Amino acid sequence: MRGLEFLIAFFLLIGMLMGYTSGIPGGHFVIMIGSGFLALFYYFTGIGSSRNSFIARLRNAQPGEKVFIWMRTLAGLSFALSAITILYNEMYWPGALVFRYISISLLTVLMFLDIYFLEKNDPGMFRFIMVRSIIFSSVLVFYVVTPLAKRLEWKYDDQYYREILQYSIEHPGDKQAKKNVRDYERKSRGEVILEEDEE
Repeated sequence: MRGLEFLIAFFLLIGMLMGYTSGIPGGHFVIMIGSGFLALFYYFTGIGSSRNSFIARLRNAQPGEKVFIWMRTLAGLSFALSAITILYNEMYWPGALVFRYISISLLTVLMFLDIYFLEKNDPGMFRFIMVRSIIFSSVLVFYVVTPLAKRLEWKYDDQYYREILQYSIEHPGDKQAKKNVRDYERKSRGEVILEEDEE
């Protein structure tokens, strides 16, 4: 399972590097696939499925085992939400800011509970949760401390495109701003925009 987790995470990392360092087209598509599969992986790792579901494990668990089941579930949900947050921030979708702070808060609580319940009782699970919490927290803090303009500058060379894209992201309710971005992208690809498309 950890090999699969590494492959999916590596796939997501490649997608991010495609956008930030090399400017290779298709990075957003790779990020969508990678973050989506990573979120599903952590969801099923934490919640489980059918016979090995979270509820089934709780019913069959001894009283002393329940805290480990709860921690595994909370970790799975926190990491899944963090993967979705990465997707929202990379795609510049509305709600990215809300997802960002919810994920950071959940990861902070998770790390505190991890230290409190698992550091001495289950070192293996403690390390598993702590390492992933630190990695996801670092990525999400990057989105908090790095201005949007700087991130766009790293991704796109066209200054005019960066400006209209930033305005569109910061004003999600402005339909004309979104249309301006779409039209400029189509013109950049050499597509002909008819008058009825502009209306």
